[in-house]
Amino acid sequence: MSDENAKQQEFMMPNPYKLWENLYFRAEDSMGVLMKKMVETKSFANSIDFILNNYLQYLKFQNELASAYIENTPLSSKQDTARLAKLLVALENKFDRLEDDFTNELTAIREQTNEVLEHLAAAQKGAEACQDDVDVRISATLDDLRNLIGKVEHMEESLKNYLGTSAEPDKESPAPKRVRASQKKA
Repeated sequence: MSDENAKQQEFMMPNPYKLWENLYFRAEDSMGVLMKKMVETKSFANSIDFILNNYLQYLKFQNELASAYIENTPLSSKQDTARLAKLLVALENKFDRLEDDFTNELTAIREQTNEVLEHLAAAQKGAEACQDDVDVRISATLDDLRNLIGKVEHMEESLKNYLGTSAEPDKESPAPKRVRASQKKA
């Protein structure tokens, strides 16, 4: 049996994972040393610098090409949109200021109008009171004049009656014609 065991051990398949693991760790060590030597050289730094410069030139060229394309197409760029947004904000601020100014002016006009209306109302009340007083005085004066005219007419009639009974009136001097207040109204 020991011969059989020895034969079985000779014919065993190798484990691929173990092979790969051995290869990986041996290669890692040797590649680490090689990379360290390569990174420390001046040519590596120059090659990294060259790659970086080429990439920056490519980005600059791409930005210039994109800017030229955008300028020649009817599409707006970020700068155009930002400038338009600034203009719109400024215009909105102006409208807000104008609205505030208009509101303030309108309020001031309303206050002034109310003050004028109050003064006019007070003046109208004063004028009405004065007009009522004048109307009362005029009507009182008219009443006094009517009474006076009535008395004068009564005296004229009495005088005519007195003169008519005592003597004939003078034909050469006619009596003056008087216009009565009641005749004036009609």
